Amino acid sequence: MESSLNQFTPLLAFTFIGLFTTTFLLLMAFIMDKTNGLFLARSLKDFKKDQKKTEFEKERQVGKKLSAWIFKFIPPFFIVFLVMFLVLLLF
Repeated sequence: MESSLNQFTPLLAFTFIGLFTTTFLLLMAFIMDKTNGLFLARSLKDFKKDQKKTEFEKERQVGKKLSAWIFKFIPPFFIVFLVMFLVLLLF
């Protein structure tokens, strides 16, 4: 029995791209959640300095909303792509 991972197929490419994209989005949302929404707004060097400033409240709110949206809608897609990858790996 030969695995379908030995040959390149459009389904395999779609699965890899989907798995990579959803993983990246979930990682980005996790980091934004831990940094209180300022991950995209500030560089890592300026993050500590700008963490408590009120002038960045809008950016903080956008980061929090984006993180919540990603956590709400992306995990089902991640699970589907992971199952597709495992099915392709086994068959």
